[in-house]
Amino acid sequence: MLNTFLDYARGTVRAKCEGISAADARRTPLKTSPLMSISGLVNHLRWVEWSWFHLDLLGEPDIGPWTAEDPDREMRIAVEYPLAQLLDEYGRTGRSPRRWIWTRWR
Repeated sequence: MLNTFLDYARGTVRAKCEGISAADARRTPLKTSPLMSISGLVNHLRWVEWSWFHLDLLGEPDIGPWTAEDPDREMRIAVEYPLAQLLDEYGRTGRSPRRWIWTRWR
């Protein structure tokens, strides 16, 4: 059920990003949230999902882009990458938990 929900969430994000220009993906229109861009949101979702499985569940080392000095770095650096790349990385993030789950509970 969790895999189905996460697949649905990833698919919805991809569908909502269709046709967005590179400039619009990087825009931060909210003055109260200067890091909130579509690219930043996609990258944030990718790294949050990664951290749930790799850090919280598997106890692996933290290789996320955030730091103690810049805890929102995944949102800040997202504007440096094409939206298509961020979406592809977000999609690939879901493959490793699926493999891990299937190898342990088949």
